[in-house]
Amino acid sequence: MQPITDRIMMLLLMVLMSWLLIACSAYTAQLIDRDVGHWYPYNFRIDGEIYQVRIPPRGMIIIKPIADITTSAVDDYLIAASFGYDYGRGSYDDIAQFGVDIGISKIDDGISCHAGESRFGECILKDSKVSLNGHVNQYESLGALQWFHESDIQRPWDAYSIMLDRDHYLSVVGTYWRDLAARPGMLADRRRLLEEIVSTVEITN
Repeated sequence: MQPITDRIMMLLLMVLMSWLLIACSAYTAQLIDRDVGHWYPYNFRIDGEIYQVRIPPRGMIIIKPIADITTSAVDDYLIAASFGYDYGRGSYDDIAQFGVDIGISKIDDGISCHAGESRFGECILKDSKVSLNGHVNQYESLGALQWFHESDIQRPWDAYSIMLDRDHYLSVVGTYWRDLAARPGMLADRRRLLEEIVSTVEITN
């Protein structure tokens, strides 16, 4: 009987250790200050116009913001800044569960798009070449600007875009990693947070 008892004890110990490892590695949401007045303003001079966006504190700067941008130098896509939040296991070596990228895209040659048209989203969709499987797009007024909002509900991400000129557009993109995406409540909260960030974008000159 003793060997059986030892095996049972060893099995129970292995199960307990597994549960402890899962508990230690579980995603823990970061407490993010939602008071926009406390957020840090970043300014991007794009072809002489200054676009300001406010970003919540205590995020990790993944790509240092580029303060001065000339669209003629953008061949395809330029990430002007990247921020990460919700390092789920409490380590900055971990993957950001919530990422915010600010980028500028050049519309492919052959796609006709005019900055003043109300349906500018159509040329953005043609340019982005995203899969339409689970894809949703619509126009939304957030803050002082009207945005074209693309989202994918299967590999969850959101992109809010505005035209800079007839050949380039600015996007604020939110990505949600698997630990966060597996929690519907947290995913909904971070999607709202992205909307709050987009709402702060303004042209200051």
